[in-house]
Amino acid sequence: LNQVIWEQVRIKEINSALEQALETRTVVESQMRRPTEGEDLVVNIYVAVLSDSQQKLNGAVIVLNDISKLALLGRVRRYFVANASHELKTPITAIKGLAETIIDDKSIPIDTLRNFIHKISIQSNRLATLITDLLSLSRLESDPQTGNFQVVNFTEVIERSIEGALVNCVDKHLNLLRKYSTTEGLLIKGDVQALSQLVDNLMDNAIKYTSPHGTITVSLISEKESVRFQISDTGIGISQAEQNRVFERFYRVDKARSRELGGTGLGLAIVKNIAQQHGGSVAVQSQLGLGSIFTIHFPLA
Repeated sequence: LNQVIWEQVRIKEINSALEQALETRTVVESQMRRPTEGEDLVVNIYVAVLSDSQQKLNGAVIVLNDISKLALLGRVRRYFVANASHELKTPITAIKGLAETIIDDKSIPIDTLRNFIHKISIQSNRLATLITDLLSLSRLESDPQTGNFQVVNFTEVIERSIEGALVNCVDKHLNLLRKYSTTEGLLIKGDVQALSQLVDNLMDNAIKYTSPHGTITVSLISEKESVRFQISDTGIGISQAEQNRVFERFYRVDKARSRELGGTGLGLAIVKNIAQQHGGSVAVQSQLGLGSIFTIHFPLA
């Protein structure tokens, strides 16, 4: 009491806003930002002076509103829109350029024409996959509770995914191993379609980033109150610095290779959202050149 505010509050933004409010006798709005180890601290500052009926100054009111989470969501949204626009623009630009060349050049050789049409087909498939992944991610993030939840035999979900991936494994000469702790089906509560997408995305990544004659191992282990699902590979691996970011939207460990293989950069973000939607957790262990292990825990039904 009876001390000037800057001796008690040594925050420049608050003191500056207070001084301005006292000078102008108006409501002053300001903002304070402080970088932290996690999300940045962002606080809105509102200052209004207090006066009596004779306009004699009696003091001031300072209101602080922590909007750190709102500011973070805003940055995430802007980042998402910028990346989505860039990812969509790339195949659209390629399709537009190839189509215009075919239309403008009437004497284009038949082999070149077929090559251009093949590239248009590849880019249109990439565009369709990207839009599908964007819609899936949007649905998962807008309403995490969406889904037809029921008791699911997770072993059967994994087996269907493996069956669908066998052709690609054979084409690439990959060894596919199973390690199940029980021959009986393990039951979890969830959405069959979402769980199938989760397993498919992890299988797809393992196949894409494992060199020919490598090995992919699918493990399903029953624990006390949960089931541990793992997909390990002998692929290119992920550096320690990048392991914390692989589940971010549009983040790619090897950007050029990912695009070449048709990756959208959304697969692992979708995996993380589906795992969380089912009360599970997801983690990755990896070493460059030695492969990766993706582990997901689900509570047993």
